[in-house]
This record gives sequence, C-alpha cells and structure tokens, in this order.
Amino acid sequence: MAEYVFTKIMFSPEHKEHFYKILTECEKDEVHPKAACNKEGRFYKADFEKIIPLPYYWRRINDRISNGTLIKEIREEFDTFLDIINKSPNENNIEVIIKSFIGFIKKSNLASNFKVARANIAPYEFETLEELFNLTAKEDVEGRKFGIRKKISCNETLLVLIDRYLDAKYGQSYYKQDFGEQPEKVVIDWRWLKFQLWGSSTGALYSKIGNDFISFETAYEFPRNIVWKLPDIIPEIPFKVHYSHESGNIERGFLKYIPDEKENQPENSATQSNLIPKSHNVAKVKYIVQKHDIEIIETAYFEDTYVAEGKWNALIFHKKNGTLIVYDDWSDLNSKAWNLSKKEIRKKQKFWFLYSGQDLEDFKEINEIKDYVYDFDDDENYYSLNEFENSQW
Repeated sequence: MAEYVFTKIMFSPEHKEHFYKILTECEKDEVHPKAACNKEGRFYKADFEKIIPLPYYWRRINDRISNGTLIKEIREEFDTFLDIINKSPNENNIEVIIKSFIGFIKKSNLASNFKVARANIAPYEFETLEELFNLTAKEDVEGRKFGIRKKISCNETLLVLIDRYLDAKYGQSYYKQDFGEQPEKVVIDWRWLKFQLWGSSTGALYSKIGNDFISFETAYEFPRNIVWKLPDIIPEIPFKVHYSHESGNIERGFLKYIPDEKENQPENSATQSNLIPKSHNVAKVKYIVQKHDIEIIETAYFEDTYVAEGKWNALIFHKKNGTLIVYDDWSDLNSKAWNLSKKEIRKKQKFWFLYSGQDLEDFKEINEIKDYVYDFDDDENYYSLNEFENSQW
C-alpha cells in the first residue's frame, strides 16, 4: 500500500482567489471524504498541471508498455545515427539530436539504411515530435474518464524518440531500473516523469479547500517542485506550507514565503523579506505551534550550508520577488547530526515526530530500542505533546 504525505498550503482569506487559480473541477470521489462542495454543488481539487504542466504526450501514448513490430529496428537505426554523428544523448543536446535525426531520415540521400524509421513517418509533414504526435494521434475511447477525451499515438518512430528523450532528460525510469531495457518494447513510466517534474509521483489526492487553506495528499513524496514554483506564479502573496509523512519519520517540514516589500505596503512581519540580506542563506528560526508559523531570529551566510553549526536550523532561498524559508527535518536535524549531542538529537527527533501528528508513546517505544534512553521529562524549553494537540492543526 502507498504511504502518503500530507500537505497544507495556508494563506490569508483575502488572498484565497489567488490560490484558487490552481484548482480544477473534479468528481466527488477525487476529493477528501470530508471535503464540501461549493454553492453550485461542484467539487474542486488542487491541480498540479496548473502550476507545472505535463508535456503534450502525457497519457497520450499507450501507458507503460507499447509493443510494436518495428520498435527494435527503429532503435537500432537511431543508435546507428548516433554513431554517425558521434554524440551521446544528454539533457542538453537530446532535442537537437532528435531534430537532426528527423531531418536526416526524411531528406538525406544517405538515409537509405534507415528504411524502417523513414517509412514510419514518410506520410507526414512535420518538424517536431509534437507535430508528429498531432498528426498520428487518435481518440482513446477506452481510456476516457470523467468525459475527458484524450488522444494517443501508436506511431512507433514517435514512441522510440520520446522514449529516448525521456531517458536523456530525466534518467532511467523506475520501471527500467527494476526490469532493464526491453528491446522490442517502449516502456514509459509516467510516475517517473511526474516525480521529475513535480517532485511527487502522483498528483494531488483527497483535496480539501478552505477559506484560508488548500490541503491534499500525495503518495510517497512531498511535491517540492510544485511548492517551489508557487512564488513564481503568485509572487506578491505571502503563504506558508506544512507537510508531513504519515509514518512520522521522513518528509516533514515547514516553508514560508515572504514577498519583497513594495511601496505603500504596511510594515509587518509577513512582508519583511527585504530585512533578510540577499547574501544570507541560513537562518535560526523557532516554530510557533499555536500560530503555525516560524519566527526568524537571525540569519547568516555560509559558503557550504552543510557545515553551518546546529543553531542554523533553516535554509534561505531568494526568489525573484521574495524569500522562501525552508525549515525541515533535513535543515534542522539530518544535516546537523554531526554537530549535535545525543540529547539534542532526541529533542529534535521528538519535535518532528509530534509535528507529524504521531503518538508520543510510539516515539518512546521506538527509542527504547536504542542503546540509550532519552529523558522525556527534561524538556522545559521544548515542545510538549499538549501544545500540538491544542493547536487544532
């Protein structure tokens, strides 16, 4: 069974329309069981494609495995072309290589040894793979869902070239890492593509929409790239993000975006990005449980943030129009373990465990396995279980 990461994007009610732009209408079974519909009886979910769109061929080429009688021959012809031009595909040159290959087999008199790939695309006039897709795609009647009509293409030259493009751009997929290349098949693992583009291998699941928040779940991973892109889409609006893995021991963190101060903008803590020097890349922060917020105590610069001592528990990233503060179990604990005492490590482990909504007794049980026992009562200056329970997170 999949394990889930819970994500909650928080904002002021007056800014909700900005964030509602990332929603899309959906069926009731696509949202959280407790999610409410709007006044018109419609349901909405967070839509990652409105933040980072998937390529045109997403789910429009036979899912996962495409068998074809010519796949092996077309692959061999493409490899021969690579030998001729003496190049190995990588993320920087793959588009140029594919365009050159298409031009070569269509127009060159030297392409007589590329009969299979040439015959497969000879009937079509095109310059790009997207144009070839549009010319060869047909409606996928069986794959229709919620009334959405999608088109797929079974053109084998197109399949091989997109497969090579994905390998060069994003590396070998989960499927290929597990099972290896299959010469007579094109295997496209859409989970891998989503992971590379969004940071998670699924879209937003079980969405809930509130007056001041949007929450959702993703399987296995926190969609970092999606959250990272939000300041580019909504550059002048502050927001916060809370995320935690259901197991309580990985993928836990808090992000805060602070827009740069503009003219005639009231001075308050939510708009003080300008007070953080642009050269600084680490911060000492305190998490305020009741407010679901972080207080920035001080900031600094380190050429290598990994060697920053333990008190620098957050990272600073300067975006085009503001600053993103990242406070997570990596910046606070995992990257600092070398510089922390055993007691400090246990304090931080306890905090992140409770932060994820886990039971304190489970944490005690886990730590009884260790070769030393953490004193839970010696916690005067740290967070208590009651604080988290009373925070109504």
